[in-house]
Amino acid sequence: MKLVAIYARHSSDLSDERSSEDQVAYCKEFAARMPGWEVAKVYMDAAISGSAFRGRPQAEAMLRDAMAGLFDIILAEHPDRISRRTADLAGLFDELHFRNIELWGVNTGKLDALTAGMDGMMAQQQREETGRKVKRGMKPKAAAGRFMGGKPYGYRLRITRTHDVRDRGVLDIHEEEARHVVRIFEEYVAGRSAVDIAHGLNLDNIPARAAADGTPPQFTA
Repeated sequence: MKLVAIYARHSSDLSDERSSEDQVAYCKEFAARMPGWEVAKVYMDAAISGSAFRGRPQAEAMLRDAMAGLFDIILAEHPDRISRRTADLAGLFDELHFRNIELWGVNTGKLDALTAGMDGMMAQQQREETGRKVKRGMKPKAAAGRFMGGKPYGYRLRITRTHDVRDRGVLDIHEEEARHVVRIFEEYVAGRSAVDIAHGLNLDNIPARAAADGTPPQFTA
């Protein structure tokens, strides 16, 4: 019997929130067809980039459990779900291989030293090219006065359609949240620390933005 850990990740809070769960279902179907495999644990990182392995809570938890010998195989939909950085994927393969832990992708099969390096290199090149295209696409929109970041607290994004093209990036003031923003600045000018301001907002049940991982929304500093 081989114990299997499934890892799933999607990179953006704009992605389908079920995409990690869909990956897990896909991996479970694959594991069920493999003789002697049993899924022992599932790890999911939501709305986190694959540009680095470190810094992802579930990925790091999975690595700690792997070092503790809790499973024999790590399975992902594709190696780029684990990391889209050559050094990370190759380094992880070396650590796992030293402990006789196999690294698998449903779409690629069992990785060896060569395929781990190649998959990591291709994933990194794709990530870098995507970044260049995104940046190139953002420049003219930013020049036209469009907001290119996530939705900032105190504002709402106005989304319109022109010739069936979805247009976003224009900010409108969110009146209720704007009052809380004014409060934050007034308290800061009065000498309160950021921690005290956040604590006061939470005590007064002022709603913060929902967290990407589904935890209750609260202000932090």
